[in-house]
Formats: sequence, structure tokens, C-alpha cells
Amino acid sequence: MTDGIYPVEEISLQDNKIERKQFVRVPNKLIDDAIFLFTGYTMYELRIKNRSAEAVGPRQMAMFFYRLNGNSYNNIAIHFHRDKATAMHSMRKVSAYYGQPSEYNLTYLADSISKHTGIEIEIKTI
Repeated sequence: MTDGIYPVEEISLQDNKIERKQFVRVPNKLIDDAIFLFTGYTMYELRIKNRSAEAVGPRQMAMFFYRLNGNSYNNIAIHFHRDKATAMHSMRKVSAYYGQPSEYNLTYLADSISKHTGIEIEIKTI
């Protein structure tokens, strides 16, 4: 799993033009610390087999930020002791509800973690 601060170049092809975009990954520990700071859940608590509603939200948020930080779905699944489909579902779930007026708490949490970690929230469809 990537866990260092270094520039990464993302290359995409849009309208037959190559677009280069650089971003900086942050240590995954910084995401872990932000999740604990804003939710009170440690990584240990999020990694154990627990489907309680209280733990699912913070776990999905952590998986969301791990993905935004450039980690693969497979690595996220391994890290959280889940499967790849669960990691992908977390990304879809948070992306779908982020910014919705009825989901103020989720949006506030995501914005707080984003500000703390410096990871920009860019919602993309999967």
C-alpha cells in the first residue's frame, strides 16, 4: 500500500488530447488519524468484523479517502479485511451522498477530513 508523500502523475485521454495532472499522496496514517479525530474510531475498530451501523459509516469514509489518496481497491480491501466489492461500494456510497442537503453530517465529516489531510474531494463516477 502506498504510504509516502511523493508526487504522482495521472495521465488521461480526453478528446484525443493527453491531459497530465499531478497530485501528492499523503501518508495513510494521516487519514487514519483524521478518521479517529472526527469519528472516535481507531483503525483497529474499523478493521475488525463488525457490521454495526456506528462503525460502517466511518469505515466507508476511511475507504473513500484511501481511494482518493491513490490506493487500489485491492489494497484497500486487504487493509480493512474486506473484499474489493466492499471497497468499491464504499466509494460509490460516499460519492452518491456527498453534498446532498439531507446528508449534512456526511458532507461535513468528509469536508473536515479533507481539510485535515489536504486530500481534495473530487467526485467521479465509477
